[in-house]
Amino acid sequence: MPAVLQRQDFSVRRGLTASAQSVAAHREYAAQPYGVALSEIQQCVILGDPGGGKSTLAQRFCLDGLRIREQNSNARLYVKVEVRRLSLELSGDAFGNLLRFVAKEIARQCNLHFHESEWLEIVQHLLFFGRMVIVFDGVDEIVSAAKRRDAISSMKQFANRFLQNTFIFTCRRTDFIVTPILGVEIFHLRQFSSAETRAYFRSASRWVFEKTDEDIDREQDQFIQQAQRHAEEFVRNPLLLALIVWIYSVGQRIPDNRIELYAECSDLLFRRWDSLKAIDPEIPDPHWLFQLVTELARHLYLISPEVEQPNQEWLRSRVLEFFRNVYEIDTEHRAQAAADRFVSHLIGRSWILQREVREYLSSATAHSWSIFMQGGLMTHSTV
Repeated sequence: MPAVLQRQDFSVRRGLTASAQSVAAHREYAAQPYGVALSEIQQCVILGDPGGGKSTLAQRFCLDGLRIREQNSNARLYVKVEVRRLSLELSGDAFGNLLRFVAKEIARQCNLHFHESEWLEIVQHLLFFGRMVIVFDGVDEIVSAAKRRDAISSMKQFANRFLQNTFIFTCRRTDFIVTPILGVEIFHLRQFSSAETRAYFRSASRWVFEKTDEDIDREQDQFIQQAQRHAEEFVRNPLLLALIVWIYSVGQRIPDNRIELYAECSDLLFRRWDSLKAIDPEIPDPHWLFQLVTELARHLYLISPEVEQPNQEWLRSRVLEFFRNVYEIDTEHRAQAAADRFVSHLIGRSWILQREVREYLSSATAHSWSIFMQGGLMTHSTV
């Protein structure tokens, strides 16, 4: 079940709001398996949703490359670099530190002792002769836009110095719009199709839950029917599909209670996923978040789609208004900063502005929703 990429054309212009920066594709490209799409690329970025499989694709791409090298010692060397860890070592001599980090990462992944001078010589030789493929995975995991911009600049300078090699970046689309990587091909990692959802269910059932083929054949259609009825917006995302398959395999059903599903999925995307990657979202104090989410729930519950459409600008204006009433000292700057952190953390991870959450809110009280969001946001905050 190979990942499928689709090339995209869109412009990113500075000085515009996030929604205005994203321009519709100028040309429609055919979707391709990742091996075909990336075969002739020198520099590209792969965009996708949180939990959409970007890091898994990076690992798989490098694994495929290493398997080729195992058969052919003249093939290129593939290495995956976690940008979050790399960013901690980019101060000062960014180029030298990046080169040193790549060398250390190869030694670490090969489980070999790191002799700096020897490894640096090897890596410089490989780069000079165009024998490397480096995947910079998780550009979006640098939460600060300013720090992310600096890291992108360092990585691009490094890539442009060794143009004979291949450099691939992975990033969330929303963060890419804020801090674009210029001069690279752009691909979007497509969500799962119905056939891929079915194949994933079969694979997980066999290898994770150790079910027989007979059991899988018997349960497959029932799972697909329930998924389409109760969780259609979730099963297109690999991470959330894994959660839905687990829920089904444990209880033999997908809950038709939307509150339960949203609570589980928000907890996974907002709290557990970031904590596993040691990401601090730098969102405001939990005490104020509880009141903020209650206020947002009230607005969303009462909104009329014919009169007003909730979007990122709508969300930010409500959040900014709330924090202006909270802070007493340096009100405007603190309110602007808090609103920016909250909105940037939420957009791209949540369905807060989509039809499904408005449907959810119509069946839940504002208080219930604030408790639901508390589980996803407030236990997450360390700021």
